[in-house]
Amino acid sequence: MPRSADVTITNRTSGAWIEVVDAGGKTVHRQVLPDPFAGQEAFGKDGDVARHDVPDEQFISLELPWPGEGAQVKIHARKSRKPQFGAAPKTSLVAALPLKPRPLPPSLAATAPLPSVRPIWGSTNPKALTLAFFAEGFTAADMPRFHQLVDRCVAAFEHSEPFKSHLASMKVAEIETVSNVSGISGTAPRDTVFKAHFQKDIVRVILADQRIASEMLDACFRGSAVCLIVANTTDYGGSGGAATVFSCEPTWATEIAMHELGHTLFGLADEYDAGGQASTMSPIEPNVCGSPASSQIKWADLVKAGTPVPTQTKGGPVPVGTPIGAYEGAKYQPSKVYRAEFDCKMRTPGKPFCAVCSRVISQLLLQHV
Repeated sequence: MPRSADVTITNRTSGAWIEVVDAGGKTVHRQVLPDPFAGQEAFGKDGDVARHDVPDEQFISLELPWPGEGAQVKIHARKSRKPQFGAAPKTSLVAALPLKPRPLPPSLAATAPLPSVRPIWGSTNPKALTLAFFAEGFTAADMPRFHQLVDRCVAAFEHSEPFKSHLASMKVAEIETVSNVSGISGTAPRDTVFKAHFQKDIVRVILADQRIASEMLDACFRGSAVCLIVANTTDYGGSGGAATVFSCEPTWATEIAMHELGHTLFGLADEYDAGGQASTMSPIEPNVCGSPASSQIKWADLVKAGTPVPTQTKGGPVPVGTPIGAYEGAKYQPSKVYRAEFDCKMRTPGKPFCAVCSRVISQLLLQHV
């Protein structure tokens, strides 16, 4: 989980972010809020990634640290100087809310029948974060294929750092949410649990009803959990949001799942340098920064003395073992935004997480030991 110092807010920052303040008024956590109108992410068949406009209503949920009695959540929104993504707020605003546990949603009362929940591993740790895989577009007869895909994802987490080093911090469960029809296809919702469908004119983006996902997650898990929706299609597709959505594509399914969790759960920015947009284009996420100056690099403690910054900018072969530094090009911008390493799972599917992203992921998971 990013520390408050990792997210830099300046007078030129636009968009929205959230802060957790303890009883004494000290900010203990700060992170950017996704813009529900800014778009969804999808992987291309060649492994490229892109983010596209999505006009549909989105529902956002976040896991925040609990600093104790008297804590508050402060939600900030600041108008962009050059509004890019829908209607920007006319004035800055701050809303302070007390931290309270959410009650069970009325639409999913405790007396209602809930889907079967099957724990896979990690069930002995009461503080563990649950990775909850929900079936979408799977009938009862389809469930063996759903279990197979979840098993693939579990194996990927077990063998991928930094998750591999923090397995005791996680629980994995699969939830047999049974749909009335098999598969998702086309651009219109079908009679499935989460109403998933491909976005019109952008076939690789899979949309799901995020509000249903959030309510289903609350009904099935009263502790810390994140929703991963497995869409029953082998066509390439996925998206981010309150819940991660990804298809059963034979090659890239697990990569889509881990990359999207980087956004949904850990507040990481995309590190590729084209084809996207965010709630604020300011590099306020912990894995990107707006200056190569040593005093402004958020991961300066990881940069070895003598490493040139900017490190490597444009073109040329990349030597094995490239150092941690400040590589130009990140958060959909080819210049003036920097990332810590030449490559990372937040930039290229199939690559490992860089040291900075790994540290952010580890910081959150260590809270669940």
